[in-house]
Amino acid sequence: MSSGCGDVLSLEDLKTAKKHQLFEAEVITGKAGGIAGGSDIDFATNPVTTQTQKTLPAILRDVGFEPASFDFSTGGTLTINDRNKVVYDPVSQTWYSWAGALPKVIPAATNPLMDSNWKPQTDPSLRNDLSGDSGFTLVQWKPSGVAGAVRLALEDVFTLDIRWFGGVGDWNTTTQTGSNDTVALQNCVAWFASLGTRRSAGKRVIEIPEGNWRIDQITIPQAVGFGLDFVGKGQMATTLWFNNTGSDPAIDCKVEFINFRDMALIGALTDQNTSSSSWRALGFRGKLYDNRPDIDVKFNNCYIAFWQSFMEGYGRGLVVENSAIGFCTYFMTIVASTDTVFVPNSDTNAYFASAQTGMRHYTIRGCRFDVVSRIIRITGTGSQKDYINNILVTGNDFAQCDILIEGADATIRRCNITANTAVVCWATGVVQVKATASSQMVANTWAKAFDDSINPSATGDYITSLWRCSGSINDLIIANNTTKWISGNIVQAGGFSTNVAITDNNFQQAWYALTGNKFVFYSSASCEGLRITGNGFSNTNMAASSYNMYDASIQNSPKTVVDNNSAPWSWADFRMRYTPVLRFGGVASATALTAHGRYMVHDGVVTVDVMLTGSPVETSGAMAISLPVTAVAENSAISPSYSGSGHITKPTNLAATGASLLPIVVNPATQEAELWMSTNLTPARITGANKTNPMAIFCKFEYRY
Repeated sequence: MSSGCGDVLSLEDLKTAKKHQLFEAEVITGKAGGIAGGSDIDFATNPVTTQTQKTLPAILRDVGFEPASFDFSTGGTLTINDRNKVVYDPVSQTWYSWAGALPKVIPAATNPLMDSNWKPQTDPSLRNDLSGDSGFTLVQWKPSGVAGAVRLALEDVFTLDIRWFGGVGDWNTTTQTGSNDTVALQNCVAWFASLGTRRSAGKRVIEIPEGNWRIDQITIPQAVGFGLDFVGKGQMATTLWFNNTGSDPAIDCKVEFINFRDMALIGALTDQNTSSSSWRALGFRGKLYDNRPDIDVKFNNCYIAFWQSFMEGYGRGLVVENSAIGFCTYFMTIVASTDTVFVPNSDTNAYFASAQTGMRHYTIRGCRFDVVSRIIRITGTGSQKDYINNILVTGNDFAQCDILIEGADATIRRCNITANTAVVCWATGVVQVKATASSQMVANTWAKAFDDSINPSATGDYITSLWRCSGSINDLIIANNTTKWISGNIVQAGGFSTNVAITDNNFQQAWYALTGNKFVFYSSASCEGLRITGNGFSNTNMAASSYNMYDASIQNSPKTVVDNNSAPWSWADFRMRYTPVLRFGGVASATALTAHGRYMVHDGVVTVDVMLTGSPVETSGAMAISLPVTAVAENSAISPSYSGSGHITKPTNLAATGASLLPIVVNPATQEAELWMSTNLTPARITGANKTNPMAIFCKFEYRY
C-alpha cells in the first residue's frame, strides 16, 4: 500500500514487488529461489497471484534441450556430446545453444552476443511481442497425435468475438438505453479485411454471442475480399437491433459469399411498433464493388422482422433457409440494374455469367412468414429482367401475405414453387409477372382458413389467382395443389402461350358466391398445348353467370386437352370453334352460308360437329366440308385417302333418292370431309345436283391428325 506521500512506496509494496521478482527468476532459471544453488524445479508459483507457470528450462527440455550445469558468468565446457545443452546468460536472462564445433570451452564472463554461433532459445523481447496487440500472429498450433496434421498460424484457426473489440450487447428495448455496438462490429469486419481471404487460407467467422446488440449500420467493404460468416447463438439468443432512422442499407455488402446464421435481425430499436413508418428502410444490400452479379448471401436460422425492405440483390445467389420472417413490406428484392456487368455471350464463361444466365439461384426454403406484403419482387430496367432464373420457394408456411412473386416488367424462368402452405394469403395473387417460362407450382396448400365451416365474406378473403402474366406463358405446370376460395381466373396470360398444364388440383369453394364469367385459363391469344385435366371443383353457393375452361372464341390449338374434371356446375361449351366451309368439287361455295363448327382433340383424334344452312347456288360438283385441323392417314399403307369417318345426322333438302346411309369420309389427300350416300350398298358422292334450297346439313365426324 502507498504511504500517502506521493510516489513513495511502502514496505508492503516493496515486499510484494520482491515476490513478483522471485517468481520471474524461478521461471527463467528453473531453480528454487531463482539462484544458482537452488534445486531444479519444473513449475514456479507466484506467491501473490497464485499463478503457476512452467519454467523455461522445463520447456526447453520438452523441446529437446537440456540446461547446462554452469552459466556464462562462471564459465564451463560443452563436450562433444553436449549438442543439446543450453547455457544461461544472467545478463540478458536468455538461454543459448551452441551451433559451432564441439567441444567448446566457455571462459567465465563470456558475452554470447559476441559469437554468432550462440543461438538464443528464450528471449524477453519475444515475451513482450507476445503480450502485444499482435502477439497472437506469432503463435502457431498443430493438433497433437493426428497423422498428417499441419501447423497453422493461430490467426487462421480461431473465431473472432465481437466482445474482443468492445462489443457489450446490453441494448434495452424497453428503456431504449444501452451500448451502441456499431463500432465494435465494424472493427471486427475491418480486422478481417486486413487478413487473407478464404482463398488464401484465412478464417472468416465473426461470432456474436447472446445479447441485444444495437447497430446503426455496417459496411462489408471490398477489402474483405471473399467470404465472411456472422454467427450468433440462436434466433432468440443473439439479436441485432438496427437503428430504424437510417436511409442507407443497414448492412451494405460489397463482396460475395456472406452468411448470417443463428441470430435475429430487427429493423428497429424495439419490437413493439407494427407501423411500417417506424421500420428501417432497407436491411441488406448486396451490390459488388465491381458490379459483378455474384452476390451469394445466405441467411440461415434467422429471425427477420420490421423492415420496409429487407434484402436487395443486384445479381444471383439470394438464399434464406429455416428462418422466421415477420412484419416486412418487401422481403426479397431482385434488382435488374443497368450497372450490373455480365460476360458477353461470346465469352467462354457466358454459360454462367451472361445476362441470360447470370441472374439465378433465389431460394426461400423451410421458412415461416407472417405479415409480409411481397415475398419476392423484381425491379430495375436492365435487360436481365427478362432472364430471372431458378426461383425456388419450397417447404414454407405463409400467413397474412399479399403476393408471392411480383414483377410487372420481368420474365421468370425455371421457377419452382412446391410444398408450401398459406393461410389468409394471396389476396393480390400468388404470382404476377410479365412472362413465364419452364416453371411449376406443385403440391401447395393455399387457403384463407383451414376450417371448412368458414366461408368467404369479403373481397380480401379470396385468392385472386394462382399465376398471372401480362405477356406469354411457356411451359407451366400447375399440379396437385389444394386452393380454397379462388376468385379470379386461375391462370391468366396476355399473349400467345405454349404448353400450359393445369392438372389434378383441388379447388375448394371455387368462385364462392361470385358473379360474372369465371375461367380456369384465360388468355388474349390461343395457347398451343393447353391441358386441363383431373381437377376437382366444389362450390356450395354458385352465382357465376358462366363457368369456363377457357375462352372458346380465342382458344384454337388442336393440342388442347380437357378431360376428367369434376364440378357441381355445367361448364360452358369449351369445344374449340371454327367456321366450316361447304365445298363443291373442291371449291368453296360462292354463297355465304350460316356455319357453326365445334371440335375437340383427344389422344390424336379430332371430333367435329358441324351445322350448315343456306341456299348455295352450285348445282354440281362433289360436296365436302372443310376441316379444322390437318388430317393424316389412318394407315397410309392400306389407304392414303382415309383418316376417319362420320355421318350426316340431320339432312334437310338433301335429295339422295333411295339412299339408306349418308356417311362422311375424311380424306387427308384433299383435306376434306367428303359427303357420301349409299344406295343398295353402292356408295356414291353427294353432289350439288342432290340438294334443293334452302338446305341444311348437321353432321358429326372423327379423324386422325
